[in-house]
Amino acid sequence: MYTFEFLVGCEARCCEKFRMKRNMLAKFCETLRNVRNLRDTKKLSVEETIAMFLNIMCY
Repeated sequence: MYTFEFLVGCEARCCEKFRMKRNMLAKFCETLRNVRNLRDTKKLSVEETIAMFLNIMCY
């Protein structure tokens, strides 16, 4: 839930947290879905998974 708030909240917070704009993050996740066959799990969406990964990498 914490990560999801950054994905749907303020654009500036998304840029600050993940170092990319929300629309670029959405395109990146869509590319991973289509090219790498990444899928949502029962508990997490692809967007949330990638957001957590980026949060760790950008720290």
